[in-house]
Amino acid sequence: MHSLTGALRPSTGAEVRSVFRRPTTLALFAYLVAATYLPVLAAAIGQVAPAAEPYVSPVAILLYVPAYLLSILVYDSPWGLENVVYAVEGFLGVSNSGLYYVGLVVTYYLCSVVLVWFGATVRRVVGRHRD
Repeated sequence: MHSLTGALRPSTGAEVRSVFRRPTTLALFAYLVAATYLPVLAAAIGQVAPAAEPYVSPVAILLYVPAYLLSILVYDSPWGLENVVYAVEGFLGVSNSGLYYVGLVVTYYLCSVVLVWFGATVRRVVGRHRD
């Protein structure tokens, strides 16, 4: 019987740094950013070809849902980065400065890092139990 203590050991500095630039992290980040703009793209297609009805495509909806849930549960939540963005905009005396989208992109990147790190940790734990 294996102990979980070895599998759940703290990550080294090199492991943590590699998660920030791992291809899986960057691919997940690119997907989340691209999925955010699916409704805008679908609306543009709908204006050009109204018969296309892009919103009824189940594939488009399924591609958009993860990014939408992350933005609602992580970014727009009471503990989310959106509150910091609005505080900075209020402090600077500007509105609609684009900081909202910068904060959203930062949130997507940080969530990508955490999800890839969590996946690697789970894989390490499960791998130790299979041996």
